[in-house]
Formats: sequence, structure tokens, C-alpha cells
Amino acid sequence: MELSATETKTKKRSFWQLGNGREGSKRLFVTSAVVPMALYMAFFSILPIVWAFALAFFEYSARREGGPILGLGGDNPFVGLQHFRAMLNFSANAPLEVRQFHIGVRTTLMFAFLVVPINLALTLPLAAMIESVGRRLRLLFRTIFFLPIVTSSVGVAIMWGYIFHPQRGLLNGFLTAVLGKLTVINWTGDQALVFGGVPVALIAVMIAYLWQDLGY
Repeated sequence: MELSATETKTKKRSFWQLGNGREGSKRLFVTSAVVPMALYMAFFSILPIVWAFALAFFEYSARREGGPILGLGGDNPFVGLQHFRAMLNFSANAPLEVRQFHIGVRTTLMFAFLVVPINLALTLPLAAMIESVGRRLRLLFRTIFFLPIVTSSVGVAIMWGYIFHPQRGLLNGFLTAVLGKLTVINWTGDQALVFGGVPVALIAVMIAYLWQDLGY
């Protein structure tokens, strides 16, 4: 079946010309919603990742003038895979930044391997219990457990900071009341404080994360 001249002309119209009235409003709404988010992702997520990857091949410092292309080259020379080889240096005399990188990777892996199974062990039974109660209670519990998720991360950090504060924290205050003597424990700042091979500071961060993510 051959298309009429009007249909052929309509098919050749661009995306921006398609749809008048309601259809055009839909396209305008979708465009106005997607484009800002796409630009945000490009400038604040994709470009920083690409830039960080490019910097990995240079001995770069923002304090040096460098070459004509984004400061790369010149006083910020190309070093190839030198930084990647340095990351594989696990000796005790490795540079400080390399040892700090290893500590960061180890802490991140420890956090991920502990948080994921604990989160599942807590949330799945909790979800089953919430679904087993009446409709009104179910809606109430869903709201209560979902509130931490929509709470600002800054607010959550401040709240747990008050709980773990070594002098005025609620946790130390509770232990002082129970034990009958002043208890001052630096939960998040004492590197020597370890429980089960895991730094207590990391456990404190995990507790705060699990609390906020419990209702997701």
C-alpha cells in the first residue's frame, strides 16, 4: 500500500516538529525532564570519570603549569602505566599514597562484603513481618521504615555523630548509666579499637548505613 503525500511528509518531520497540542506537550515535558539530568550526569559523573582515567597516565599537579591541553604534558609529564605498577607494590616501604590506596581498597571491600549479607538478613524477615500485619499497620510501618531513606545523608551523619560522640554521645551516656562509671570511648576515632578483626569505626559507619537503608 502506497503512502499518501501527506503521510510521507509527516514521516519526514523531525522529532521536534512532531505532535501538536497534547502530544507536543508530552514531548516537551520528556525533553525538559531528561535533558537537564543528562547534562548533570555528563558534567558531574561521566566527565570526572574520564578525566580521572586520563590523569592516571600523567604525573599531574594542579599547581604546575603543564602543557597546552588541559594542563597535561610539559611540567605534568606522561608516565604511562607507572602509577598502575605502583599500586601493585605491597612492600612495607611502599610510598605513603600507595599504602593509603591499599587501605582504602581493603576497607571498601570489607564494608561491601559485610553490609550486603547483613542487610539482606535484616530486611527480608522485616519485610515479611510487615506484610503479615493488617493494612493500616502495614502502611504505618512502611512509612516509619522508609523515612530514613528520604532523610538527608548529612542529617543522618549528624544524628549518628551525636550518638557516637566520645564525650557527649548517647551511646557512651547509656554505657555510663548501665556500668555506673564514666565511660569515654572514641568509637569513630580510635584506630586501635577493633572488634572481631573489624575496626570499630567501620562498624559504626556500617550501623549508620544499615539504619538508613533498612526500609529500601
